Amino acid sequence: MFGIPDFKNFDVKLLRFMQIYTLLGAGGFGLVHLFYPSLFSIVLGAPDNGTIMGDIYVASVFLSFAVMALVTLSEPAKYAPVAGFQGLYKSLWCVFLIGQVALGAASFSLHTAVYFAIMLSYAVGDYFVFSRAQ
Repeated sequence: MFGIPDFKNFDVKLLRFMQIYTLLGAGGFGLVHLFYPSLFSIVLGAPDNGTIMGDIYVASVFLSFAVMALVTLSEPAKYAPVAGFQGLYKSLWCVFLIGQVALGAASFSLHTAVYFAIMLSYAVGDYFVFSRAQ
């Protein structure tokens, strides 16, 4: 089932790619959210977030994924559950965003479109890690 993989069967090379992608992508965005959150407003026109539930929360989640990717680089099998969780939560995020846009509660700004593309890239990448297992 999509999002709930068998953690023993996965494509090792693709999992390794997703680890590095997470380390750089989630780690980079997490650091920006933590140390220079206004950059997203400046560059992407992002709305202001509340510090505690916005940027600090996002930073902690993204940096957690990056730390897990880093500490499991030598043993990709240990990263498989993280990739499974990440794929599920980011898939749900995309579905919920589409729902909010359809209901008129959110709109696709540059910031929203960039985040949607990023979240979708992780959801699809993590899906392929487990669907292409040999």
